Amino acid sequence: MTVRNRDFYKGIIKKMLTERLTKYEEDGYKYSLQYNSCTNSYCLYYTCPGEKHWDGCAAVEASEV
Repeated sequence: MTVRNRDFYKGIIKKMLTERLTKYEEDGYKYSLQYNSCTNSYCLYYTCPGEKHWDGCAAVEASEV
């Protein structure tokens, strides 16, 4: 699994919001975006190529996107 920085995940979230996507796939990685209205943040779940379970999660406040 490749370690990504916070700006990478913000970029994926921005792309998904612009295109109004809840699921997205790029370079074999699968992403699923959810919004939490209680914390006003986006949660980006992702899985690595070839994996069937979620490998991780990146949480970003809506104000950062």
